[in-house]
Amino acid sequence: MDHLKKIKAKLIKEFQKLHGENRVLKTKYAKKSLAQKRESHELKGEQQKAILHSIPSGFWRADMQGRLLEVNAAYCQMSGYSEQELLKMCISDLDAIENAEATLARLQKMKEFGGEHFESKHTRKDGSIFDVEVITNYLDINEGQIVGFTNNITERKKAIKKLEESESRYKSVFTNAGLGIATVSIDSKLLTANPEFENILGYTLEELKGLTFSEFTHPDDIKKDEEQYRKLMHSKIDSYKMDKRYIHKKGHVIWGQLTVSVVKDEYNNILYSVALVKDITAKKNTETQLLLSTARLKEAQKIALLGNFEHDFKQGTSWWSEQAYTIFGFEPNPNPPQFNFIIQRLPEADAVKFTALLQRAEKNGEDYSLTFRYNMPYKKEHKYIWLQAAVLFDDQKKPQGVKGIIQDVTQKRKLEIEKDLYLERISSLMKYTDEGFYLFETSEPVDVSLPAQEQVKLIYSGVIVECNDAQAKMYGYTKATDIHGKTLLELHGEDSNPENISFILDWIESNYEIRNAVSEERDINGNAIYFSNNIIGIINEGKLERIWGTQRDITDHIKYEQSLKDAKQKAEVANIYKNQFLANMSHEIRTPMNGMVGFADLLDSDDIDKETRSSYVQIIKNSSDQLLNLINDIIDVSKIEAGELKLKITSCSLKNIFANIDASTKIQKREKGKGHLEIKYVKPKEFDDLMIETDPLRLQQILINLINNALKFTHKGRIEYGFKLNDKTIIFFVKDTGIGMNKEEVNLIFNRFEQLETNDPGKNEGTGLGLSISKGIVDLLGGEFVVESEPGVGSDFTFTIPLKMTQENYTLNSSN
Repeated sequence: MDHLKKIKAKLIKEFQKLHGENRVLKTKYAKKSLAQKRESHELKGEQQKAILHSIPSGFWRADMQGRLLEVNAAYCQMSGYSEQELLKMCISDLDAIENAEATLARLQKMKEFGGEHFESKHTRKDGSIFDVEVITNYLDINEGQIVGFTNNITERKKAIKKLEESESRYKSVFTNAGLGIATVSIDSKLLTANPEFENILGYTLEELKGLTFSEFTHPDDIKKDEEQYRKLMHSKIDSYKMDKRYIHKKGHVIWGQLTVSVVKDEYNNILYSVALVKDITAKKNTETQLLLSTARLKEAQKIALLGNFEHDFKQGTSWWSEQAYTIFGFEPNPNPPQFNFIIQRLPEADAVKFTALLQRAEKNGEDYSLTFRYNMPYKKEHKYIWLQAAVLFDDQKKPQGVKGIIQDVTQKRKLEIEKDLYLERISSLMKYTDEGFYLFETSEPVDVSLPAQEQVKLIYSGVIVECNDAQAKMYGYTKATDIHGKTLLELHGEDSNPENISFILDWIESNYEIRNAVSEERDINGNAIYFSNNIIGIINEGKLERIWGTQRDITDHIKYEQSLKDAKQKAEVANIYKNQFLANMSHEIRTPMNGMVGFADLLDSDDIDKETRSSYVQIIKNSSDQLLNLINDIIDVSKIEAGELKLKITSCSLKNIFANIDASTKIQKREKGKGHLEIKYVKPKEFDDLMIETDPLRLQQILINLINNALKFTHKGRIEYGFKLNDKTIIFFVKDTGIGMNKEEVNLIFNRFEQLETNDPGKNEGTGLGLSISKGIVDLLGGEFVVESEPGVGSDFTFTIPLKMTQENYTLNSSN
């Protein structure tokens, strides 16, 4: 690398020499420009400004406070600010080193010495910092002004820095460059090459040194390369650049972008040349593909009967693609016919519309689209052509021209005409049938390969384009036009029945065809309606475009079927209840009857003592009471069911009612062996002897039923019962700390003959009628039952009845 060190030293020396001359020249130039400015001070306005803007250096003028008074375009470009922005700034705003105070001191120094030549750093608008060289002069005008010329010397600094870099850095750059770099002797022998150069060609440096460039250059490019190289070696050109092909070591062609320049000594003698090679094989392949794509585009336009065009309003010139000529029936030529000529071949209505669209496009910049009938030149035939154009605007945002596409849609138009005729026939058929008949079109063709849920969303955005009156009336509308244009979402409502969506999913799974399928929908009033559907989807090239369907209202039939199902279910439930009732009754009646008959037989015996006889009589009495209660419960249930249970509303004392309940509770507590339980009666203190109007026996019956149940299912803890008042109702409650119930059990306890399942046989005693009777009585009293329960915690039974206090309460309240 010794020769490179020598070259580097010479380059640095030469650069420093050029740098000195450059500064002298710039100083002379600046002073000369300033002198010329003083001499030509009479130049005014635009002429003066033109001169300033032609200067390559950044020019500025400022007052002694550093406020910028004038700048040229070069200074604006250099700083990144506009002229308006700079004229609102001070020099210190741009200086990246000095603050405002230091800048003012420097301006005073310029005034003292008539100017200054220095280097500094400035800040651009985007915040980036760059190196500058500044030459200033002081003008003794308007209390003193400073004019300056600023040059961006960032590149110069970078060049110096590069020249001053160490040889290892130079070697690193040379070695790691992304370009192939090689130095070549004046006799075309390779001197050095970096790894990228070796990589591009596939040769090692040692292999390359034994070759000339011509030996690995494509034969078709050798002559042109050698001609340029001879010119370079004879100093006829400073450098040259070309795209050329190289032959890789493995034999395949590599495209390279070659740039060649020479390095000279201080006496202008050529030392060697430097070749830079960039691998552009991929770029060339892309260009080839682009040419191929262009050819394919032409072929595609030919197949699709699609052409494109451009038209310039101001120039009145047009450009047509090859296919556009074919569509309009002309041979390609450099001067295609103008729009006016085309318009002349249109029917009057289409011509008027086309002309109006052109005028609006040229005047208002409006894009346009239309389909028109076109009479072919030289032939007695016509086409239907679709045209769509977008307006192009100039720099002043004024319409300059249009570019667009045209397509021969003759075949499509014929199909549309046939479709219209077909729809007309279908419409006649739909008018005279009682069955709903409709045509539904999707807002855009639905790709049938999409997931079913995505297809449903697109289908729901489609619209009804045709239907008969019968179809509209099924949904509660008056006539067919009431639902024309409605989407499926609007027809079904935003809260569409999930079963309806499921129905559409089933239709998709059935390959878009379904027959006699039942769907549940909603009419305009939200009422459920049921249809028998026959639906078929029209699919074109894998896209669902429209749906034909018929619907028959089977709501009455479905309701009839449902009523039969309900009746059957009720009969089955009634039969179950009947069997449960008979089983329970046979058990409940047999138990006390057995007791009565058995102990009655024992009473006939002469050898029993008086005490035993007395206990037998008590057992017979208890059994008869049990049987009587059972019969009363059955009678109550029957009366409630038949609506014949009569209440005996009278004025009664709650104190007396709860006294009876307390007595009954003590007996039940003793008989059930629950003496350890705490049973507490809770009442409002101020209503110790409240008089109300109700049926006292039925009220007492309800509370005793609830307390007996609490005793049955509570093993430890306590039971509370009582009442409390609010404004219009009296609230009775029974709370326990028993076994509790879950939600499912709470929902069942008021059913007749329903009992909680428990492992304790004693808990299953009774008929399961008590709570059902209690609820029936509360309903008759105009009240409401509420049950809150939690397994393992206990239950809270609450019922309310309207509060009707007697005159005695009003007197009592007045005295209180």
